[in-house]
Amino acid sequence: RHAGLALATSLTSSLNAGLLLFALLRTGTYKPNSGWLKFALQLLFASLVMIIILWFGNSSLETWFAWSNINRIVHLGILLSAAIIGYFGCLLLSGIRLKQFLLNE
Repeated sequence: RHAGLALATSLTSSLNAGLLLFALLRTGTYKPNSGWLKFALQLLFASLVMIIILWFGNSSLETWFAWSNINRIVHLGILLSAAIIGYFGCLLLSGIRLKQFLLNE
């Protein structure tokens, strides 16, 4: 039940953001700078790699419940570490540097 609510909220917020972007682009209110498409594709690439790592590293629910708490913690730690390394590694491979995420004040 809770997962359905979270999924519905995520989908509607994504739809809302997409419609807002479409309207802003159509009226000319928002004009993206010339590096945004490349940046978005780099983020999409890294996100897809992270999703693949999490998808294939995931265990079945039966296996998860059969493990002890320490095995769950270790598996989850390894899986999350691999996903984080994969995500940031792909960002670095695609040319994004971490300083690009920092605010320039």
